[in-house]
Amino acid sequence: DEGNPVEGATDENGNFTLKPGQAALFTGIETGTVYNVSEIGDPDYVQVVPSSAEGYTDKTVTDAVEVLPFVNREAEGGLSVTKRLVNSDGEAPLEQKEFTFVLRKLEEEPDAEATYELVEGAVYSLETGTSQYTYATDSEGKFTLKANETARFTGLPAGDYQVEELQGSLEYIA
Repeated sequence: DEGNPVEGATDENGNFTLKPGQAALFTGIETGTVYNVSEIGDPDYVQVVPSSAEGYTDKTVTDAVEVLPFVNREAEGGLSVTKRLVNSDGEAPLEQKEFTFVLRKLEEEPDAEATYELVEGAVYSLETGTSQYTYATDSEGKFTLKANETARFTGLPAGDYQVEELQGSLEYIA
């Protein structure tokens, strides 16, 4: 913390937290050890560096210190949906696996019960580094995300929305 060493700063899953401007230095790891470093996304920020939500993968410990920067910028308003994977079995998650979600909006009709209706054509973006890709929900309100990606919906009419992940794989528990 601000130049003062902190011992044992990772939890049982290897997670740690840094404040803006802080850096982590890991020591005592055997040379040749292969590791990955990724950031757990925050819907209020967009990861600019590294350009992939997967972070730094298949890195190898050497005798030299390697700096792995993470740079974020503040996200614009709107609805954000992030798919996070938690590694519970010791194996790396399948980062390229796609997960399907459905977007619905609460519709309240006079003299009728309020219901959530599918939202077709809702525009959202996925950002990778400095690139931004724009998509829209399909006719069934569906959209897909890979692990650690964030869909940012802008231009949605004000209201209450519901996002449901569709269970499509026995490899993951929603």
